[in-house]
Amino acid sequence: MCDILNSVALLRRPKTLVRAAQFAKSSYRRNVHLPRLLACSSVPAGTACVTQLIDLEHELDQLRRNRDASYNSARHINALAALLSESDALRAATIFEASRLSSGKGASETMSRSPLQHRKARQDRLNLSSRV
Repeated sequence: MCDILNSVALLRRPKTLVRAAQFAKSSYRRNVHLPRLLACSSVPAGTACVTQLIDLEHELDQLRRNRDASYNSARHINALAALLSESDALRAATIFEASRLSSGKGASETMSRSPLQHRKARQDRLNLSSRV
């Protein structure tokens, strides 16, 4: 899982594309956007979702770099926004699970911060443009 999150962290894209994706990320809704982006009826979970989004974003980036006529910048922005959101959620879930396991407490005792709260706290601390 760390390899997947590292590959997202090591992405290098144009600043304008990243800024647009960060803006689109604020209105990202998993149940609405993922089925449309991935052309599937059910939403994949966790690592599978991030892996599919990495593949999709890579394909779109290749179209952009090759200046292909079929390149759609709006689709690329939405895919990158979904990738950022899903990787943040996966990272938050990983941190939450690691903290739960390392504390030796039961799940009910460590539920004070949900993965979503971890994700929001991390977003506040990080400048996403330096990561992408």
